[in-house]
This record gives sequence, structure tokens and C-alpha cells, in this order.
Amino acid sequence: MSAQSDELEKAVTRLQSMLRDVWDECPPDLEAASGVSLLDLGVDSLTLVTLLDRVEREFHVTWDADDPPGADSSLRTLARLAVGAGPHGVVP
Repeated sequence: MSAQSDELEKAVTRLQSMLRDVWDECPPDLEAASGVSLLDLGVDSLTLVTLLDRVEREFHVTWDADDPPGADSSLRTLARLAVGAGPHGVVP
């Protein structure tokens, strides 16, 4: 496993934990659903905003205000964005 892949998997695991913290209806098999869109998982808009806020703070990223990640994103997609943030933490 490459260092980049390992970093991505750690980010996915952390995002799963963060989602469990903010979502009371989190499915028990979340590990198997890391590639499923948050919308398809049933994440509501308040939970999504709360999760994205926590991701910004923990991973030091700033979402593009004109095109933030949405409910169609998966935890794996968010992890890629968080791990691949630019030099100033701005997601391209």
C-alpha cells in the first residue's frame, strides 16, 4: 500500500467517525458504504453542513463557496478532497 493510499484510507476512516458523531441515523455498515453518495445514504442537509464544517476545521481545507461538495459526494470523495488540498488548504 502506498503512502498516499494509506493517507486516503486514514482520512476515510476519520470521516466515517465524524459522520457517526454528527448523524444519529448513521447505518451500522458505514465502512462498506464509503463510496456511496451521502444522499443515497440518507444524509440530511443539516448533517451535511455540519460534517463539511468539521472536515474544513480538521483537515484545514476551504471549500469553494461557489461549488462546495454536496450530498452527491461520498466519504471517499471528501477524503480525496481533504487529502489533496492545495498549499493553502483550498480545494481546487
